[in-house]
Amino acid sequence: MPVESLGTIDIIDVQHDSLSIVWQLPEKFASETTRQRLLVQTLKSFSTNSHDSMSLYVNNTVRSYTFSKLAGNTTYRASVEAFNGNTSLWYASNEATTGLAALDWLPHPTDLSLLDKTNTSLEVSWIAPIILETGHRAIINQHLINIYEYSPSTKLFAKKDSITVPIPKTVYNIGNLSPASIYNITVQAGTSYGYGNLAWATYSTLGNNDTYIMKQRARTPNSITLTWPVNWLPSLNSKFTIKATTVHSPDNIEKEILDTATLEPGKTSEYTLKNLNPGSTYNVSITTNMNEGRSRNKWNEQVKTKTAWAIFSTLTQGEYSVAEARLAIETDVAASIVFQPLRLSGSILYQVRYTLNDLMTSTETREYTEDELKPWNLLERVCSIVPPSHFVDSVGNQEHQREIDLKSGLTSPVGMEPWRYLVVVDSRQLDYASIDITKLADRTTADYEHTPYYITASLTPEQVNENVEFR
Repeated sequence: MPVESLGTIDIIDVQHDSLSIVWQLPEKFASETTRQRLLVQTLKSFSTNSHDSMSLYVNNTVRSYTFSKLAGNTTYRASVEAFNGNTSLWYASNEATTGLAALDWLPHPTDLSLLDKTNTSLEVSWIAPIILETGHRAIINQHLINIYEYSPSTKLFAKKDSITVPIPKTVYNIGNLSPASIYNITVQAGTSYGYGNLAWATYSTLGNNDTYIMKQRARTPNSITLTWPVNWLPSLNSKFTIKATTVHSPDNIEKEILDTATLEPGKTSEYTLKNLNPGSTYNVSITTNMNEGRSRNKWNEQVKTKTAWAIFSTLTQGEYSVAEARLAIETDVAASIVFQPLRLSGSILYQVRYTLNDLMTSTETREYTEDELKPWNLLERVCSIVPPSHFVDSVGNQEHQREIDLKSGLTSPVGMEPWRYLVVVDSRQLDYASIDITKLADRTTADYEHTPYYITASLTPEQVNENVEFR
């Protein structure tokens, strides 16, 4: 009996990892069907880990099914074929594309911060994460920004907008906001088939007549360090009052902190709020007396004060970690890692956790002070050349390459035996501008530290002496 393909199947639900279908057999085949073959096939996928096909047989009464464990952002063809014994009676298919997957292995962006703000905009910046998971070679090609607006009446955040920012851009000015309003900003790194963990922070826009005074210098799960222009206070030794009130807390813990202080001579204009709750948002204000240091001409002269306010949030517990951790050197029994130190005042303790993938057991080291850690010196930087986390155009295209004369590096002072030669890319225009060798690093680190030159290759003396063609 020839196969008849009258009728179709309907796709009723599509998630990032599943596909749900329903179907009805033509009436003349329903009574003859003894079994049905369900098949889902990959048509187009950005994931190297996706399955090409998945099939199974079900009994003749089933009319719906959900295919699970699918890859994100992948186009699938789902089909149903009815059989009588081994004879095909009826066939129908349909296509759908799964949504972007939630990539648990992709770290969150780091150093999410506010660069500038107005009464209708917030300009934020962040650092793209580095993929360190073995077996995941995806390329970060975008970042997803979600904006949520806070409602004081309901004390809830409602989604306002989503924005996709292409790599390599890591700064974005969010516009069309309301004055004196509170917004939660989340940023996720994305690949062609999903998004990773999110970084978040909460900020406020300025009021119509306000200026940008209070800024965040650093934050931890339990503290926020604030700064403001040195000339905002009437004098260097003027008193000021800092007040912080809970706006939102995941544990519904309300807290109010009030403190009056003065700046210490020679210290910068900053203040650290301590004993805060992790993952919480606070309304912070600073108030100072404009009459301080001046004699009153009249007993009834009104005391003049000025106040600035802003919204800040603490980090969630477990989110507080170093940035750009990477493997520098490894042997059969040991490994050396390097990372960006935390830039905070006060004592800081570091702890390392490592996991055996085969046994899935974790081990934690003891806590180390900054004095106990070995400084990240030049030799470790040289061994820590990290590939970019985004797609690089023109790889292998000789039109975008420059041939390097290795012989030029063979000249060295008498009695000095070099052990390593570095190829450095310098973006400055001067031909003979000096290079600070202590700042030499890979491109990722150079971009982070705003250094205009970076190491692109490291060669042994044997490689240079061979004088091979090097591009």
